[in-house]
Amino acid sequence: MALVHVPQSHWASAATMARGAMFQTADRVCGQAYDPGTAALTALPPGATWQDEIQAQAGALRHVILRHPSGAILLADSPQMLSPGALSLMERLLSTLEEAGVPAGPRIVAAG
Repeated sequence: MALVHVPQSHWASAATMARGAMFQTADRVCGQAYDPGTAALTALPPGATWQDEIQAQAGALRHVILRHPSGAILLADSPQMLSPGALSLMERLLSTLEEAGVPAGPRIVAAG
């Protein structure tokens, strides 16, 4: 098997393509977690605490992540490439924390 020389000028485009594929996969994982998270929140009993709401959202995300190889790694890297799916999950989490009265500083840390 012969080795193929790839000019250094092509390395950046290969890295960009790889990031794009990771971005799309992370977005898909987040998108697939949004509706189950909504269903989990809707299924909570009246008077559920904000901690119950966070746990419902996190549980739904966990179930989706477990179905995807390297799902956790993709999402750990996704803050560097915020996708629409990741932003949707983060906005809902931040909204839950805001409604609970959690101050802005800790909310940002929790969502990041």
